[in-house]
Amino acid sequence: DCGEDLLVEISEILFNELAFFRLMQDLDQNTSKNKHRTKRRLDHTSPKHSPHTE
Repeated sequence: DCGEDLLVEISEILFNELAFFRLMQDLDQNTSKNKHRTKRRLDHTSPKHSPHTE
């Protein structure tokens, strides 16, 4: 009975650790995508690409 309780406890811990790891991966991927989007947006609005109105 004690062994079964220990197995359940370890399984719950591993499940939570895996869920946390996946959450951190998703956050990291979203952060990378947002940085890339922001960089592209800044590149498109830089003075080099804007038409001159002289």
